[in-house]
Amino acid sequence: METVAGEALIFMGAMERGTLSVRADRIEFAFKNPRTGTNLVYPWELVSGLEIHVTSGKKIKSDFSLLLATQTKIHFSSKKAPDFIRQISDKIGHENVMREPTLLSGLTEPFRRK
Repeated sequence: METVAGEALIFMGAMERGTLSVRADRIEFAFKNPRTGTNLVYPWELVSGLEIHVTSGKKIKSDFSLLLATQTKIHFSSKKAPDFIRQISDKIGHENVMREPTLLSGLTEPFRRK
């Protein structure tokens, strides 16, 4: 598995800039500002899913969220999102990749045929 790295934003209470790296053994986010703290490292055993923001025209946007085994959701935004999504979905399995729910989907779900 090749390493994919690029500029990204992380949303954890506040927006922070940095570099997101998808590696063979982990996902790592390095903050641009060194005073912010240490790098965030998520081993693959901790990642349980991936949510992708898709537009109404079925295009993948630059936002995606990691779902962790600790019931934590970490939101990222990057211009290289399709590359990150491809690498992460290959590692965790395509069955664990899903669309982000929208406000409208919550209202229309009870009326859908099953």
